[in-house]
Amino acid sequence: MEENDFNKTIARLCTVNRRYAPEAYHLLHLGLLRTLKNITEQGDGLRHVTGAELSEGFRDVALEHFGPLAFTVLKRWGIHTTRDLGEMVYILIAARLFGKTDDDKIEDFDDVYDFDAAFRAPFRPTRSETTAKK
Repeated sequence: MEENDFNKTIARLCTVNRRYAPEAYHLLHLGLLRTLKNITEQGDGLRHVTGAELSEGFRDVALEHFGPLAFTVLKRWGIHTTRDLGEMVYILIAARLFGKTDDDKIEDFDDVYDFDAAFRAPFRPTRSETTAKK
C-alpha cells in the first residue's frame, strides 16, 4: 500500500473513531517498521511480529521522536497502555492495513510494559543528580 493510501485510510478511520489521533497510527506504523528492521538485523529474516515485539518497537520510536515528552504526547493522542496499541492494531487489521495470524489475539498487548516506567522514569533525575545540585 502506498503511503498516500495509508494516510487517506487513517484519516477516514479517525473521522469514524476519534479514540486515537491520526498521528498515533503513524507512530505505530513507524514502530512496526522499526521492529521489522530489528528482526531482520538479528538474522531472523522477515517474519511475523508479536504484540510484545511491536509494543517494544513502538516504545523505542516514541522515545526517539519525543524523548521526555513521549508520555505527554501519547496521552494526548489517547494512548495510555500497551493495550491501546493492541486496540489500534486491531483497528488497522479491520481496515486491512495490518495483518494477523490465527494465533494472534488482542490480549498479546496487555501489560507489556508500564507507561510510567517506559516513558517517564528514564527522564527523572537520579538521586546523585539531585544531591549534586544542592
